[in-house]
Amino acid sequence: MSIVGSSIRENDSIDIESLTNLYRDSEHMPPCLEKSLNVLLFYIALKQCDQTTSLDLCINKPDDLDAEIEKEYEFLKQQAAKREIQPKDIQKLINFSHVNARRQSWRYAQNYLKKVLKSIRPLDIQELCRLIKKVDDAAVLIEDKDIILLLGVTGSGKSTTIHFLGESTMKKEIVNGMVHFQLTEVKNEDLRQVTTSARAKSDTRHIIPVRIPSDDGDDIIVCDTPGFEDTNSVEVDIANGISVIKAIQGCHSVRPVVVVSYKSIGDRFQGLRSLAYILVGLLPGIADHIRCFSFVFTKYPKDERQTIHESLKAIRKDFNETEKSDASFRKIFDEMITKTRRRPITIDPIKDNPMDVLNELMTSESIARPNEVFRFSITESSRTIVQEQSRKYQSSIVSATKHFDYLLVKYKLDQLKQVTFVVSTHLTLD
Repeated sequence: MSIVGSSIRENDSIDIESLTNLYRDSEHMPPCLEKSLNVLLFYIALKQCDQTTSLDLCINKPDDLDAEIEKEYEFLKQQAAKREIQPKDIQKLINFSHVNARRQSWRYAQNYLKKVLKSIRPLDIQELCRLIKKVDDAAVLIEDKDIILLLGVTGSGKSTTIHFLGESTMKKEIVNGMVHFQLTEVKNEDLRQVTTSARAKSDTRHIIPVRIPSDDGDDIIVCDTPGFEDTNSVEVDIANGISVIKAIQGCHSVRPVVVVSYKSIGDRFQGLRSLAYILVGLLPGIADHIRCFSFVFTKYPKDERQTIHESLKAIRKDFNETEKSDASFRKIFDEMITKTRRRPITIDPIKDNPMDVLNELMTSESIARPNEVFRFSITESSRTIVQEQSRKYQSSIVSATKHFDYLLVKYKLDQLKQVTFVVSTHLTLD
């Protein structure tokens, strides 16, 4: 084995942190199907690394990586064959992955393995705990502070908005027919954690507070959040529902800002409707605090900015019966119409003055005593996955006990204990 440093190409979905997590997670697992999948994903991640530039990451890399990959695939197939109960088509997915690995189609090989892992482990408890820890760190920075909280569905432009407010410079690009603002310079060091992309996938995986110096010498704290109903993972959604709210509850006051993208018009603001459901879960008394909400509109063509109010009114007038009966969506939509009557807050990240927008947001009312207002909430789909993962751990414990595999029994018991702790501490499952 050799100790090596690797760097990741910018366009790869593999990054240093995820590579390290795969390596460390695998080290702490006993021999089992889950470990074999993790090891293979780690090896394939190494195959996708650019070896020409050395970074400060030391990992154990096999001297003959190709031989180890082939050996691990055979072990994986043996582990899968030993399972008494296995998800449908698991062997087929493993074979698909193996064929693609032999063809050095690493991306395809990786994706098939991820599907197998997701089928046997719907919830990655290690990743969930890592995300919760990161939010706990963020909570320290915003404790007893007045914050601006950016909210929105994935792809609404929250990360671009916070970079704009933090005076990052950008250039406008068209990617797959959609407007995208590419970062050219990041001036605020807090923003180095906040990435932007043209993908319909959230790049923010936990709440990130960004301190922005104001004209009076005090910092204005703006928090970026993962996209609600996040396309990234169930772990992000649960960490959102638990730790983001935990962090917010420690603040002195909160000014919620809903970021709405131009593309929302095309889907009749269905993303906003999904967000409305989630906001009601986070703020049960949202009707009492709706006046504290601000709305920022992103990616709007210049010649359509002045039509926002009238277009919202037209959509409101044309609500279908489902939309009319959705009280929370109706309330948020009506407040958006009210707030855009005089002049909607729109953002051009290249031409507009960020301090003008910040000052306008800071003049809005804030939600005081957020610890009394916000509550823990996760989506129903994530709640179901937590229950499913608990059942899978219990089933694995029974199976491992039958085979006298006590190392695996202990590992699965520890995992079940972590899930139970998260559930009992923060969530109520039926």
